[in-house]
Amino acid sequence: LEIRRYEAHIVARTRVVKEFGRAGNEGFRRLAGYIFGGNDMGKNIEMTAPVTQASSENSSVEAYWMTFHIPREFSLEDLPVPDDSLVELVVESEKTMAVLKYKGNWSASRYRHYESKLQVLLAHSHKWVGQGVPYWARYNSPFMPGFMRTNEVAIEVTAPGKLSL
Repeated sequence: LEIRRYEAHIVARTRVVKEFGRAGNEGFRRLAGYIFGGNDMGKNIEMTAPVTQASSENSSVEAYWMTFHIPREFSLEDLPVPDDSLVELVVESEKTMAVLKYKGNWSASRYRHYESKLQVLLAHSHKWVGQGVPYWARYNSPFMPGFMRTNEVAIEVTAPGKLSL
């Protein structure tokens, strides 16, 4: 288990109402469209890693947020407007995350296995309490053989007694 502090940063994200695997595929295509010129300037934006996917909180249907991190040299004002109205640009706030890294394919069952391991590790921690929903981070191209892919499952954490509302 690794604890990381992330600075505030800009992301392009889209919400997809589909099952886990299909949501990832559709969300990736939408966001790739934006960074590969599907915007009001026809501008390409560098692809960054990881690509993240998280369950959409407070949803009565199976839905997920797919997120691309925008390179640090951009501000919200500098970024082109997405052509696709389902893609939005937002600033994610600074946060502390508990992260569990693993290797392997992108199956939902593999992700769920490591998500459970992360929850167990946090349940036994006296320093950190998980809050919100976990997310899945993928670092490699789909052309990378599955056994060589680097993935992470992460959740925002806070010290016990300091939960934010």
